[in-house]
Amino acid sequence: MLNEMKNKVSVWIGTLNDEELSEYAIEENLDMESEEPVNQFAADMGEYIIDSSMLDGNHLPNKEVSIQALFKPISASKSYIAQVEEKAKELGISKANCALVLYRHELLIDEWPSESPVTFLGSFPYEEE
Repeated sequence: MLNEMKNKVSVWIGTLNDEELSEYAIEENLDMESEEPVNQFAADMGEYIIDSSMLDGNHLPNKEVSIQALFKPISASKSYIAQVEEKAKELGISKANCALVLYRHELLIDEWPSESPVTFLGSFPYEEE
């Protein structure tokens, strides 16, 4: 469940190609009569829809890079990158090609789905630039 919080950012990383990322998190089923979540990313969070205006990220489709390099162009990442790197290291992740960040939201979830193509690193405090 997503909890809207002004100075929190929820962060995911993974290694996906263009098609995988698009199908998972970018494309949205906007059929208002459907009872299905807008995409699998929302479903993995236990949500029907997410505020895509708060979604940011970086994708380097043909190259895995360090967590630091992946987050460098992402807005406000300087304020939370140390925590992201620490959590990734705890999980044994040193490189990725995709980062998804959802600003102003804290994800409250017992366990992230193991079949998800991205790894949930956590929700961290951040400062807007």
